[in-house]
Amino acid sequence: MCSFVEGVLGIVLFIFNIFMGLAGITLIAIAAVIAVEFRDYAEEELFESKYLWGPVGLAIGFGFTLIWLSIFGIGGLCGKKRKMIQLYLIFLGVFMGVEIAFVTSTFTSRSELQSSAEKSIRAAIPSAYNTTDNTKTMKAIDELQKEFDCCGGYNVMDYTNRAPEFPLAVPDSCCPAQTGCTASSAYAKGCGQALLDKFEDHSTGQVAVGITFLALQVLAIGFGWYRLNKGDCENYV
Repeated sequence: MCSFVEGVLGIVLFIFNIFMGLAGITLIAIAAVIAVEFRDYAEEELFESKYLWGPVGLAIGFGFTLIWLSIFGIGGLCGKKRKMIQLYLIFLGVFMGVEIAFVTSTFTSRSELQSSAEKSIRAAIPSAYNTTDNTKTMKAIDELQKEFDCCGGYNVMDYTNRAPEFPLAVPDSCCPAQTGCTASSAYAKGCGQALLDKFEDHSTGQVAVGITFLALQVLAIGFGWYRLNKGDCENYV
């Protein structure tokens, strides 16, 4: 009976480590997609870059750590190395704190991203559109408005209500038809909110992976500790 329980727990831990490695790969992939999609807007300072690179960097580091822990855990289980498995369980326990920080950081950065984008885009609009030059900033804002179906940082009033500055014409990129755009036909959503919505689409997957793994991690620590400390089942060196 003891060998049967040990075998079942071994299989459970092995499957958990496979899932952990796949979770690490998934997080890295999601972070890469976010970096590629938002990089140009951060470079044009349409929002503070720390709200992009902070969560992305944390997710990538988190992913590589999961992959390393997966390999380390499988090696300890297959080799039946007591010290290696003990270290693995300790690392899992410590890593729980990192996971909580990761999930908290992702939620915190989302609202800060929206506020930063709203203020930065509104501030950039006068210099970008009050000129005959086709500036990089104007191109970036136009691309953002077309891609995310939004207008201005807060809304279209970032163009029409510039007191004490004179009002600016609403750019065609603010409207679905992409021509003859007016305040009444412009997108209702501001680009700060649109960026947040897009960021949430991606970050929700990251948070789901983190929370699921956290729950499985608690079970893995319990199973691993039981397997090591069940005296009559010990076969480790």
